[in-house]
Amino acid sequence: MMEKRLILGTAGHIDHGKTALVKFLTGVDTDRLQEEKARGITIELGFADFAPREDLRMGVVDVPGHEGFIRNMLAGATGMDLVLMVVAADEGMMPQTREHLAIVRLLGVEKMVVALTKCDLVEEEWLSLVEEEVREALQESPYSAAPIVATSTVTGAGIETLKERLVEVAEEAGKRSSEDLVRLPIDRAFTIKGTGTVVTGTLWSGRLSIGDAVVLQPSGVRGRVRGLQVHGLQVEHAGAGERTAVAVTGGEIDLESAERGQVLVADDAWPATGMFTAQLRVVEGTGWTVKHGQRVRVHLGSTEVMARVVTLEGMELGPGDEGWVQLRLERPLLARTADRFVIRSYSPMTTIGGGIVAEALATKRKKLSTKESSELQTIIGGNAEAALAAALRLASWRGIAVGEVPVRTGSSPEECRSATATLVGEGAREAGGLVFDRMIVEEARALMDDAVDAFHREEPLRAGIAVELLRQTVPPRDEGRLADLLLSEAV
Repeated sequence: MMEKRLILGTAGHIDHGKTALVKFLTGVDTDRLQEEKARGITIELGFADFAPREDLRMGVVDVPGHEGFIRNMLAGATGMDLVLMVVAADEGMMPQTREHLAIVRLLGVEKMVVALTKCDLVEEEWLSLVEEEVREALQESPYSAAPIVATSTVTGAGIETLKERLVEVAEEAGKRSSEDLVRLPIDRAFTIKGTGTVVTGTLWSGRLSIGDAVVLQPSGVRGRVRGLQVHGLQVEHAGAGERTAVAVTGGEIDLESAERGQVLVADDAWPATGMFTAQLRVVEGTGWTVKHGQRVRVHLGSTEVMARVVTLEGMELGPGDEGWVQLRLERPLLARTADRFVIRSYSPMTTIGGGIVAEALATKRKKLSTKESSELQTIIGGNAEAALAAALRLASWRGIAVGEVPVRTGSSPEECRSATATLVGEGAREAGGLVFDRMIVEEARALMDDAVDAFHREEPLRAGIAVELLRQTVPPRDEGRLADLLLSEAV
């Protein structure tokens, strides 16, 4: 029986009982820091293993609820498959509850279960009012049908029902793929005597094994996997959705190169980027307007960087608006098509919007045509074949490196190989490690045919055009690789 692995994250206001609830569900106290225990609040991300059934295992990410630790909350929220929204029955919806709700919605977390905690402290009538308040807050969101369960970690009331609802919702959530690119956003790094540098994070996708060569991005430092642990147990392999500790060895690996915000990958063809094109939505009710040139904080995975917003349709996006932007980053980060991100204001730090990456390795843009906007929409909304076709049309004569296709489409390597083969069968071409759109191939052939015809008209007594001269008729951005392939086919 194949075990389904997912990432379950908590969300909610400070002191509403998230950590106590996780402990009741899993037996693990996720508050590990002395300061957390002294102050009675979660500061850093906490982690636990939750296996309610033999064929279902969830890595639990317990996030802080204090407004001062939203940065840490965002590091844990990105990558969730489902969220356990916690609302204390004696207080109801609070400011951080609403901000966390906005964040998980921006991050595209599709599934939610709501736990009303501390129900032993309130009367039944008050509990009904709080449930109604929560349902009203969820009404205009994707979570309008989310189950709401009244619980108490003092009496144990509702805990079994909560487990049942989590299992039901988890069955509807999409499964994480171990056949995809390896990607582990680092949220903690430390050294162990005799082991060296250890990084921890939740393996978003792919499969890691001892001995694998890895790259830390955006630092570009290379290393090798020396050891693996999943929830404290030594293993030979780690799969998508598992909470993983990786002992990494390498000459340049240290705590600085492996700090939070770095991402461990296993593919050299996945470079960091200094800008990306995205569809951005501004949160309603914050009073914020995103303007052209505005400086913002970008949160993607465990990474936070400053960036300038370049609006590609008009000069600003108001509350509730959605539009295309390009984010020019002050430091590189690792991104992939279909990634979700959040932006916060520079000062005061408030969540003002978020969206989905369409061009992870973008060329600089100032404005978008209607056709370009349509192609970007296809990239984020289509299957692997449609996304690749649209990306190739936007790439034009530049083409797309074969190794970058999974990054530029957001699809698995196997899906990308299949999509590439289909498009090549329809007239696209793979030449010298680059893939070119069908229309570019046809244009290149026409240029070469015209060059041959022109040569024979101008030089009727010569046997034929020189190969190098013929290669030069095709735009040289691919160093003649497409021309060489088409010439070979023509011969």
